Amino acid sequence: MMFRYLRIAVSALSLTACVLLIALWARSYYYLDQLTEPISRTRGIEFASIEGQARFAVLKLNPAVPFQSQDWGLESTNSKLGYAQSEIDDTKWGFVGSEIDFWTIWGPYWFLALLGVTFAAVPWIPRRFSLRAMLIAMTLFAALLGIIAASN
Repeated sequence: MMFRYLRIAVSALSLTACVLLIALWARSYYYLDQLTEPISRTRGIEFASIEGQARFAVLKLNPAVPFQSQDWGLESTNSKLGYAQSEIDDTKWGFVGSEIDFWTIWGPYWFLALLGVTFAAVPWIPRRFSLRAMLIAMTLFAALLGIIAASN
């Protein structure tokens, strides 16, 4: 009985996160949202939402120049002039780790929303599968991979 309540809770939280991600996804086309937090004198973290993509970065800060705020900061602007076009290019997802001053990981909101739906559905998957169910799942997975490969 406890496992049933846990499945319901995980599904509800995942679907709530999915709905919130879809709202952020729609907002990202009109607003640039940035959340920054210094974690030490030389490092900071940043979450940015822009043009349908979520970006998480660990930045190197200049210790000679104090960070503008010792607390976390949330900035939301209607203008996207703070980002160079090369940072938002046509890449749909990726990871940049070769820079000396920072590393960044970014991905499209549609992928994050799909992960939320997947996490909501996983607790409800039956424990035993038939051969037919396995073949259907493999076909759907192959079709999804084909769509992703064709989009690139």
